[in-house]
Amino acid sequence: MKANWKKILLCGSCLYLAGVSCNSYAALIDTALLEGRNLADLKNTRADEMNVVGSVIMVKGNVYIPFKDLTVYADSAIIDLESRDIEASGNIRLYRVKSQQTNVTIGELERLKLNPEVLVQILGYTTDTLGQQKVNIKLEYRGEVLTAQKLEGNLTTGFLKLEGIECNFKTFACKAKSGERKPNGEIVVRDAEVTSCEYLINDNSHYSISCSEATIYPHQTDGFTFDANQFDTGEHSLIGSNCWLKFYGVPVIWVPMIYKPKDESPGLYKFQLGDSSDWGFYVLGSKRFDFTDYPYSSVKILTDYYNMRGFGYGADLEVNSEISKTTIFGYGLYDLRPYYSSEVENYRLEIPHYRYNFRISNVTHLTPRLDFRGNFDMMSDLYFQEDFFPYAFNADPEPATYGALEYQFDRLSTALYFRARVNDFTTAVERLPEFRIDVPRQELFSGSNLYYQGENSVDYLQMRWRNYDKPRPLRLADPADYQSFRFDTLHFIYYPLEFKKYGLEFLDWLNVIPRAGGRFTAYSASSDTEVTTEDLNQIFIVNRPEDISRVPIVNYDDNGGARGRFVAEFGVEANTKLSYSWQNIRNAYWRLDGLRHVMEPYINYTFIPKPTVDREYLYFFDDIDRIDKQNFMRFGVRNRLQTRRGSLGREKVYNWLTMENYWDLYMEKDHKYKFNNAGDFCTKIAFNPSEKLTLSTFFSIDAGGNNGHNAEAQRRGRDAGRPGLDLNWLNQWNFNIKYELFEDCTVNLGYVYQDVYHSRSAYSMGSTLTDLESGSFFDKYFDTRTQELTAGITVPLSNDRTFFGSYDIFYDFEAGFIREQRVRLLKVLHCWTVGAEAGQEISYDSDGDRDYDYSFFVTASLNGLPGPLARTQQSALASFRNLQNQN
Repeated sequence: MKANWKKILLCGSCLYLAGVSCNSYAALIDTALLEGRNLADLKNTRADEMNVVGSVIMVKGNVYIPFKDLTVYADSAIIDLESRDIEASGNIRLYRVKSQQTNVTIGELERLKLNPEVLVQILGYTTDTLGQQKVNIKLEYRGEVLTAQKLEGNLTTGFLKLEGIECNFKTFACKAKSGERKPNGEIVVRDAEVTSCEYLINDNSHYSISCSEATIYPHQTDGFTFDANQFDTGEHSLIGSNCWLKFYGVPVIWVPMIYKPKDESPGLYKFQLGDSSDWGFYVLGSKRFDFTDYPYSSVKILTDYYNMRGFGYGADLEVNSEISKTTIFGYGLYDLRPYYSSEVENYRLEIPHYRYNFRISNVTHLTPRLDFRGNFDMMSDLYFQEDFFPYAFNADPEPATYGALEYQFDRLSTALYFRARVNDFTTAVERLPEFRIDVPRQELFSGSNLYYQGENSVDYLQMRWRNYDKPRPLRLADPADYQSFRFDTLHFIYYPLEFKKYGLEFLDWLNVIPRAGGRFTAYSASSDTEVTTEDLNQIFIVNRPEDISRVPIVNYDDNGGARGRFVAEFGVEANTKLSYSWQNIRNAYWRLDGLRHVMEPYINYTFIPKPTVDREYLYFFDDIDRIDKQNFMRFGVRNRLQTRRGSLGREKVYNWLTMENYWDLYMEKDHKYKFNNAGDFCTKIAFNPSEKLTLSTFFSIDAGGNNGHNAEAQRRGRDAGRPGLDLNWLNQWNFNIKYELFEDCTVNLGYVYQDVYHSRSAYSMGSTLTDLESGSFFDKYFDTRTQELTAGITVPLSNDRTFFGSYDIFYDFEAGFIREQRVRLLKVLHCWTVGAEAGQEISYDSDGDRDYDYSFFVTASLNGLPGPLARTQQSALASFRNLQNQN
């Protein structure tokens, strides 16, 4: 600093020394600008009183100093215009005024007007292509704030010393007795207290962490001025020493050091506290840390306690770049009561005390045409996910371990695929390895109108059935493993008819595509013992983990030797497309911007003669091994109602409603199962007009009357008739609807019905056929009658949309009682989102006694401190749905 600066003290009287007026300050600025000195960023400085001594400015009372994009308020200050040294004292505030221009709805505008933090300026009104009115506004609000009682430093270098610090930026709030900002952007604070709750400034934070000393590191330093490193600690990381975790100012836990990564709240990220029949009292905690921006990497640490089960711990790591994504998950615990939550001890698999799950998955785009995909999943036992991660279990109860390299050529694709069984308590078809070459449908020669499609694969396959810890009753045999090399090649030729060439222009609206092809499959091993469809179904039943039946099974042997099988197929498909458009239809509620109806009726005939080798002697690995004679004709029609979605000039076609109906007519009767020629009539419908309404349904009608539809419900060991739907023509029906009654209030209804029925196969090697039933194309037999109704509602319980409630119920018609019901509440507080759930499940044990399982928990997660527009537009309903999905 200059000598004349040192002689001036920050007191009330010193500001009257020399008696220089504010006009002299303006003249000084003008002179400096004429001399080429860049003082434009300080020319708007204002105060009640302002005096100048040489190049030093002394200001007092409501001091306002704008510098670049920062604003400094103080009671008094001294600034050297040449060196940019500054001293300030009394109620110092450094902050930014942020502005944002956007379009909002009328409801969002009303909520913004009620927010005292913001200034809203209406610029105009606009209407989108659907007729929805929106308001164009300019929003101004105070951004990040730092306050202090004394400031000393240099505006050019960015070095500052501060006393009595209080700051509040994004998800970060801090108070400290003293501190300094270094030229490299680091901020060191002493006797500090940090939190994500801005109520810390008023000494009323919900939680905080106190530190003897903490260093705040900039995430990236590009220079040494305020242009490079602003007062934006939400973009910084923090390391603190000698720390106490406090709740409402009361010290609770001492830790020697804490670390807050970039853009993270310095505390617990989320925790859940509850009580359930399966776990007892429990506490679940998780915290996510972001490590790097490129490649993006983060880890979530999991620490859990279950009163009846023990301590659980784990981590979920994610690493992403523009060419790859990798996730690593690990979790384990020593289970004090591994059989506490089920009747597994009555089955044939044992559960160890130490239980775990370890998973690695990766997708990498090695080159623009070469991809790698892989997954490794190892578990301690079959029931681990069901006991502790039920949603993961429902999605995939027996996850696969595999690796695949896929390369896309111009006219074909190749893949090298490995799949191995890691967990011996699961059933898997191992491919060690499989190599594939797939050729999509394409014209053979230019102008020939002759198209080719092919598939080729060579595999070493091993069927590995589940290994059990306990033998079957009466020492009956378990399913036996088997293995074989398999070479498979498929080739098809298509010749679309061109009616114009034959002088039949009046048929030009019709597409007729004959096809012919064949498949050859070679096996290095096969069975000499015949394993029928019924035998194979019985193997699958015995392979179920809960099966303790006393029915013997027929296994494949290895005495059949090598076999080669040839299968031919002949067929023809005829289809056409009809469409009509209504350009002037517009409706904001249904989100219609024009409407087009597209109808595609089709007929597909498929004939597959009896294969050269009976499938009963071939090892089963997948549908390729189960191909049998086919002779049927499918009649179908696809309907689509389409509209436009997107901004003007970027509209895209959107399927507003889709529906497909089909019916199969078989050329021969099935004498074995006494089926006639008429197959099932099936329908799939999807209706998604807007975010407010989604509807989907599919059903299968027994058009040929091939099933008895006389199966009765079983309730505690006795027949209970056919409750609910009792229709002798319906095989299955699945219905789901979700509707938003008003803003953030949604209702959902689901119904699932499935009768005991058997459906004939409809399989083609050379064309794609819609299929309702999951699993194999062959031998579709459903041996249980199920019928369940689900209903739920989510409703806001406060006008500001910060309090929500929901109720869900699951009624089992076959069992005759409410199987499950749950009530959830969620409240968005200032810096926390808290939720609560209570649930009850009813079941019957093996003795026919009713069991009640209950659960109750509360959960909390830290909120960030986004701007007022984001807070207005972010509905708490999104957080509420996350809570529902996690539980």
